[in-house]
Amino acid sequence: MSDSAAKAIIAAMTRSQREPAPVEGEFAKAVARKLESRGITRVPGAQVHAPEPEWFDLAIEHDRRQKAGQADLETRRQAEADAQLPAAAKLHNALSGRRGNAMPLNGEGIVRAALAGGHGTIEGRNE
Repeated sequence: MSDSAAKAIIAAMTRSQREPAPVEGEFAKAVARKLESRGITRVPGAQVHAPEPEWFDLAIEHDRRQKAGQADLETRRQAEADAQLPAAAKLHNALSGRRGNAMPLNGEGIVRAALAGGHGTIEGRNE
């Protein structure tokens, strides 16, 4: 086939193409969205944008963000309170078994391990 014949065929094909009709009906739209979200195929004429979330989805997301923010704030508050404790209070907490959320290098767990004794070093060698 010559180049001019190939160009003529391609030109004829592109002229005959038209825009796909939009997908109508809620069921057809749902099927089209599912096919596209799973990566099975692209549906011509399907809506490109995602539907707006329902009010209850927004409420659930807001609640989740609030709880995450409160947990983060409580963790920071606890870490700041632990940092303000004098060494004697840290030793008392370590001996009484109270634990905080954060474990700094000079925290309760380290003091408890030091008081427990034992053999060896950090590298595991007995010298």
